[in-house]
Amino acid sequence: MTCRKLKILGLVFALSYALSALADFPQPIVEALKYLSQTTAAPSLTFIQDHDVKIIFKNMKELGPLYATNDALTVITEDDHQIIFVNSRHEKAPPQALAAVISHEILHSDRQNSLMEEMVAWTREAQTWEELQSKYPELKNIPIGKYPLVDRENAIVSLIQRHQLKIEIENNPTYQGLPLHSPGF
Repeated sequence: MTCRKLKILGLVFALSYALSALADFPQPIVEALKYLSQTTAAPSLTFIQDHDVKIIFKNMKELGPLYATNDALTVITEDDHQIIFVNSRHEKAPPQALAAVISHEILHSDRQNSLMEEMVAWTREAQTWEELQSKYPELKNIPIGKYPLVDRENAIVSLIQRHQLKIEIENNPTYQGLPLHSPGF
């Protein structure tokens, strides 16, 4: 066997192992993570497993009025565990769209955020969505308004294509007051 084949075999084994450890996630999240494994964001699966990241659906209103309309949110607990809350209104969204938003949220793995971190996270989310649309072209035919999370993904892709993502993030009230950079970004 060539070195390349061994590396691919090792990656397949690692991803299979990581996916098998995700059994205690809600089924739509498990499906989303399977799709995530087909993208350039696949190393996130190992991070999720190694760092015991929790991903759950949540009625965001329960987190307070500031977060009621968030599609997803990452919280770092006092004992440094990452919890990704995905708005419960997205439970029926295509798992590929869930995979895209998870690829964004997994990057928020510490308590410090920045405008640059958001730029990278939103860009990664769009890249993951575009990769999955390429593999599953039927995603491009989902009508506007059917799934709010799909609308979000398409809007982020559009912002990037129009070179408007930076402006969108800088003007987003959620990110007001964030520093330009944070560790790693």
